[in-house]
Amino acid sequence: MAKKKAELEFETEQHRATMREVHSAQQGGQIQMAVDLAVFAFQYIDGMMQFERKYEDETARHSVESIDFVLRFAPLLFDTRSLDAVTTLLKSQRRIDNNATADLAAEVNKARILLGDAYRLWNHLEQNTEVRQDQLRSRLGGDQELWRWIAETWDGMGLVRRIPEQNSYRLSLVTRMNEITRGKCPLCGVTGKAAKARLLEEITCPKCGKGTRFVLMPANAGA
Repeated sequence: MAKKKAELEFETEQHRATMREVHSAQQGGQIQMAVDLAVFAFQYIDGMMQFERKYEDETARHSVESIDFVLRFAPLLFDTRSLDAVTTLLKSQRRIDNNATADLAAEVNKARILLGDAYRLWNHLEQNTEVRQDQLRSRLGGDQELWRWIAETWDGMGLVRRIPEQNSYRLSLVTRMNEITRGKCPLCGVTGKAAKARLLEEITCPKCGKGTRFVLMPANAGA
């Protein structure tokens, strides 16, 4: 049954409101929370796109902000579940890909390549105590600007330390995958400690009992 205008308008506003929360979380350095919120917004995409085409610009083809955000940042968190959510969405609602400006299926493939690049850089940092940012291309190949962007994003997330050195930066991991680090439940605010790799997975919060992924806290965060 076709949705009424009020329903489509509601879903449009819900998507836009959720994306405002996404950007707020991003600005606070809570990238995993931002990605999870963007995935939550997927349920409103079809209604939003229908509303925009019927009542705003019937010839318009738009990028989908929530999908773009997930494809950009989920690979840096090694978050395959969110990438799988995009694939599932596009298969179940083909109209989304048909009405988007980009070939979203191709963009998903690019995101999975980015995921592999992120793994390569992380492994390189784990195997070397310190690495110069301007030497990443010579060590790993590929695009130097991509390596710089990944390093800067991880720095903003508190995962990598970038220390200025001779017109570049020296990179080191703030914490390694198997090291114990602090995390915070985004639902109830309780904090706890676990291996970093564990906190990047969905776990059941011991306080509120809900499944979520803890937000990684900087090493210097208070107890």
